[in-house]
Amino acid sequence: MTGGRAYPFDRPPGKLLVVLRHWPSPSGQRAARDAVRLLPPPDDVAIESAYLVDTGDWAPAELDGHPLRWLRRDTIRVDATKAGAGRRTHLTLSGPRGRRPGQVTPPPDDGACEGVDPAVNRYVVLPEVESGAAVPEVLARLRERCLDVQYVFMPGGGHRGTVRSVGIPIAGHTAPVAELPPTDPNPAQGHLPGDKVLTDPSRPATVMVIR
Repeated sequence: MTGGRAYPFDRPPGKLLVVLRHWPSPSGQRAARDAVRLLPPPDDVAIESAYLVDTGDWAPAELDGHPLRWLRRDTIRVDATKAGAGRRTHLTLSGPRGRRPGQVTPPPDDGACEGVDPAVNRYVVLPEVESGAAVPEVLARLRERCLDVQYVFMPGGGHRGTVRSVGIPIAGHTAPVAELPPTDPNPAQGHLPGDKVLTDPSRPATVMVIR
């Protein structure tokens, strides 16, 4: 693993890029050795740290012990700023020898999204998302649409480790995010599952996971 560097973070071919959004560490100490803060300092600005991980094979990722997805030659983003007072967020990547008995086979590496330009807005049909659904199930629907994804752990609201909601970034300033499942069954902007919307690929879709 190599150290993080300033944004933008480039991912060399064959590497796995891990991007963590977090509160800055006091006195320049490493985050893993910091004392746990009860509340984020009001004057602090969240920062991002990135790490390149050498994964020659598929690696399953877990967030606080809950399975997320298999990764290889990919990017995973985790926002740890909303974990709750006094809580840490743990991202675990397991190598081939660390697989637990009964783990599923990694997905085929078909490269279906390799031709998608991340700098160009494009239309996407919004998927069905149910509160309480398993993360891998919802993730599969987002990845079918070639959406980049980040994860946020939010306290309360249902069974731990399941999806609370998903925010899909919309191009433009009048409707920045499509919330799924929609909080209003008849939204004025028409952001319902099955709607075709112009997405902004410069911002990842956000999967809210219940802590």
